[in-house]
Amino acid sequence: MAIAALIETAHYLGIGISNLIKGLSPEAVIVGGQIARVWPLIAQELKTAVEENSICRGLSSASIYASTLGTNPRLTGALSLVLASKFASMVPA
Repeated sequence: MAIAALIETAHYLGIGISNLIKGLSPEAVIVGGQIARVWPLIAQELKTAVEENSICRGLSSASIYASTLGTNPRLTGALSLVLASKFASMVPA
């Protein structure tokens, strides 16, 4: 029953992501958080739902990936922004 619930969640998440793709037209979508931990179980259902709900079926859409930033992606992203501003060159190349 838990796997079925995850598959259903992936389906509805895919519908939501397809709506974001329609409106924002990103090159890639990164799925993070707890759902990314079960990526092998949900990836196909999520991608199928996105494809079924896209405006132009059959054409390439945004690539969808699971986050690789670990358990604290927000903290990792914030840290990278802080470090980038500290170590970035102030003089354009």
